[in-house]
Amino acid sequence: MNTIVIPGHVVPKARPRFNRATGTAYTDPKYRDYLEMAAQVIAIEHKGDPLEVPLFVKMSFNANGVTVSYRPSILRHPQWTARRADIDNLAGSILDALQRGGAIQNDKNVVSLVVVIE
Repeated sequence: MNTIVIPGHVVPKARPRFNRATGTAYTDPKYRDYLEMAAQVIAIEHKGDPLEVPLFVKMSFNANGVTVSYRPSILRHPQWTARRADIDNLAGSILDALQRGGAIQNDKNVVSLVVVIE
């Protein structure tokens, strides 16, 4: 199991924003900056090639940051339900950072995700 600690307050995943004057889309700068920092931490800490399907990821959020553990999963036939909640935006930030930092190939390959807010 690979484990990485990403320090600081986690910025929830942001939806693209639109500039009405120019008609262009942009990402919230706070989220963009957090994603870049988290991806850099992951790129430094992750050893080896990006992991492929299926994946097990556990995130533990606390006041000091987030501890992320990830490894190949033993699950072969995942079942899940779509649920919308604020916690998914927190998890989405870390999954995007794992992918951008080169720890995993694609966050759509995660078949098991445990998120704990302490």
